[in-house]
Amino acid sequence: MGVHRSFRVSRSAEGTPADHFLSSRLPGWSLKRARWALRMGRVISDRRPLDEHSLLVEGETLEVLPDPEPRARPPRPASPPLLYASDDLLAYDKPPGLLMHPVGAEFQWGLINLAREDHPGEDLHLGHRLDRDTSGVCLIARGPTSNVALKAAFKAREVQKTYWALVRGRPDWDTFEVDAAIGPDDGPVRLKMALRKDGQAAQTRFRVVHRARTVSLVSCRPRTGRTHQLRLHLASLGHAILGDRLYGQPPELFLALWEGRAYPGLRAALGHPRHCLHARAIHWNGLTVRAPMPPDMVRRLRRG
Repeated sequence: MGVHRSFRVSRSAEGTPADHFLSSRLPGWSLKRARWALRMGRVISDRRPLDEHSLLVEGETLEVLPDPEPRARPPRPASPPLLYASDDLLAYDKPPGLLMHPVGAEFQWGLINLAREDHPGEDLHLGHRLDRDTSGVCLIARGPTSNVALKAAFKAREVQKTYWALVRGRPDWDTFEVDAAIGPDDGPVRLKMALRKDGQAAQTRFRVVHRARTVSLVSCRPRTGRTHQLRLHLASLGHAILGDRLYGQPPELFLALWEGRAYPGLRAALGHPRHCLHARAIHWNGLTVRAPMPPDMVRRLRRG
């Protein structure tokens, strides 16, 4: 069983979203975990009902109920292919569907704990993150010195990343550069981003690798690293990534999936079970690591 926790909201915390408050104060809690606990009624205020959108009020007390008995640990999946190894770095080819880091109320396998089992006793750290649906090259630092150097390189934009995306349609350009700032969307989906003049600068260079009958393979070189940058920039060009649930779709589709409701014509609307985005290569400090395109994207491209 988990541990019962209690928090009294201070003046400085008033107005903080409940999910952010909890994830910052409970070790191992992500925003997703906090939102799950709020939705499931496992966080109780002494003043009012709470949900994941609640803003905290000074003086209220939050009671975090213990977790239920955990289910049995799921079977260990096979480790992803190891693309590169040195004294400082590991590079894995993450398959689609695998988390980078375990999240949620129950145990899940992620790339980092698979890597730690493969290299027992080592101090391993994720160098960066990919979405669950995104496949491809992932760097893991071996030891604290390598971790600091790798994080600094990403922050300084010294690491170059190339992605491959299967997009809808056939672009009428061979190369195209998008320079469009990104910020939060004002619509009903909170995690969605939008093109905004008051947002953060974002630049991506695109190149068409192959055109098929109804889809195209596009190489993407982000010059910045904003949330959902590639997905949003491609959708803004009229060539959303195949399988994307958030961009190039009405918000009702994503909300139905999030809430577990049926959505008419879902399979046809998405065109693929996951968004077809692949981290093709990483270039850093004279090193280039590449990951082959995953089988599901190869098959879909061949279908045309």
